[in-house]
Amino acid sequence: MVQAIDNLTTLGGTLLRREPHPTLTGYELATLQVERSEPVPGKADLLGHQVGSVLHIAVRTELLGAAQPEARLRLRAKMTASARWRSAIRRRGISASSREGYVLA
Repeated sequence: MVQAIDNLTTLGGTLLRREPHPTLTGYELATLQVERSEPVPGKADLLGHQVGSVLHIAVRTELLGAAQPEARLRLRAKMTASARWRSAIRRRGISASSREGYVLA
């Protein structure tokens, strides 16, 4: 069994699409155009190289709120041992306004 590296990266970008997650009740797949990244102090930065990429991230529906395509999102994400993304949406600024993973929050 592979052990996950303790990692976390802050990502920012534009929400391109959101749709119900095909297997996780209460979650949606958020398609994010990654435009920036910041390392999280004390954590390995395994996703910083994803700037310019499009990621599909599983997010609890309640955390996305009313966000629609073109909304700017800021989130903290981690890669797990199974090479899936984890994310926790942190809304900033306009707060209301290829892989999958599970939400940390």
